[in-house]
Amino acid sequence: MIDRLRRPAYTGANRCWPCTAVNLALLAVAVLAASRSRPGLGAALGVVGGGLIWFRGYLVPYTPRFAPRLVAALPGEFFGHDAPSDTLGDVDPDEADGEAILRSLVDADAVTAAEERLVLTDDFATAWRERMEALSGAADARLVAAASEGSEAVASARVEDTGSETFLVVTGADGGTSWLRRPVAIAELAALRTLGEIGFPAAERELAAHAVCAFLETCPDCGGDVVEQALSDCCGHTVPDAGTDPPQVLACENCGVAFYQFE
Repeated sequence: MIDRLRRPAYTGANRCWPCTAVNLALLAVAVLAASRSRPGLGAALGVVGGGLIWFRGYLVPYTPRFAPRLVAALPGEFFGHDAPSDTLGDVDPDEADGEAILRSLVDADAVTAAEERLVLTDDFATAWRERMEALSGAADARLVAAASEGSEAVASARVEDTGSETFLVVTGADGGTSWLRRPVAIAELAALRTLGEIGFPAAERELAAHAVCAFLETCPDCGGDVVEQALSDCCGHTVPDAGTDPPQVLACENCGVAFYQFE
């Protein structure tokens, strides 16, 4: 029963402390209000609500959309927020050099210039799309196998269901862990295989697989349009400092999953 309640993507090392703090504060208000008339109800509410926050990360729906900004508006630095990774690129311990990766993609004929902008070549785009279509209908075990077989930087992989979302949890050889939402896993694993088929350098494939997601037009999982928009939630993403605009990302209009964050 307890295992069914757990949401590892939002607890443990992945816990968002602003989300937790706001939920605990709201729970405390509810417990105090209930205890005035019915002490037993207040106590029960505290136990159940506290347990859910502990095991699931937060209690109030849509908390990741408002809690970090609410806490960030307070004076002082109360909480840090190290967002869990959502890309295979972070499994590779090497520091990313965006320009070098782009040059390698051009040299490999995966990316080309067209009308003063960069686009995927037709051959690469077609092959990548086919790989995504194959993985989109695959069982979770196939995603795990694709991660383990497609990257030398991956030590292990597993699937975690956290209620409304499915994550591919990838652990690198250096011990670092990335939590990839299923649509991101489909896109990056398909890109990883396509890059391997064209002989792209193995040492750069994880970073390049993430980079090509900047050219994604439709979500490989739900089929929604992928458009540039402001990031609307915190969990699994980087939260901007107080007083700054949320980062721009490429995200699905339908399911809301972000595939690429612009620097």
